[in-house]
Amino acid sequence: MPETKLVHRKALLKAKMNRVFDGKLGKTNWSVESRDKVKWITVHMGKDLILMSTETSSNHDKIVQTVLSMI
Repeated sequence: MPETKLVHRKALLKAKMNRVFDGKLGKTNWSVESRDKVKWITVHMGKDLILMSTETSSNHDKIVQTVLSMI
């Protein structure tokens, strides 16, 4: 599905752009984008990213904490 590839590329581009702020604000640990039909969660692992999609009603903080505890 082309949209999936675009979402992955967008997340990668956004993560690279956010590195501009690392010096003043600190590194990004994780981020959430909430849309009408889905939440996109991005967990930053050094140079790697973990991308997840969830229901809009999901508890994204709990999901992120669970993922972080497993790695």
